[in-house]
Amino acid sequence: TAHHKMTGVGNALKRHYQVFLLEYEQAHPEDVTGDRCGICGRGDEHAADWLSCDMCDCWVHFSCDTRQGRGSFKDYSKGRGRLYHCPRCS
Repeated sequence: TAHHKMTGVGNALKRHYQVFLLEYEQAHPEDVTGDRCGICGRGDEHAADWLSCDMCDCWVHFSCDTRQGRGSFKDYSKGRGRLYHCPRCS
């Protein structure tokens, strides 16, 4: 509200992350991909061409998928109807 800014929310979120998630992420780095491409393992260098696999929900840079016959980025993006399957699921 205008009179209550909830300034402790950020600190509470950080504390909950440290208590409940940080230890798991450190023990199981293979489960935590964050914003990493499932093919090249890099972050946001090619931010404009991210696609999510329709089978495993892994995010990849479309430009990292070098398989033949996959079509263009526009075929998969913006609801054009074509399903994308990452190299692991193909």
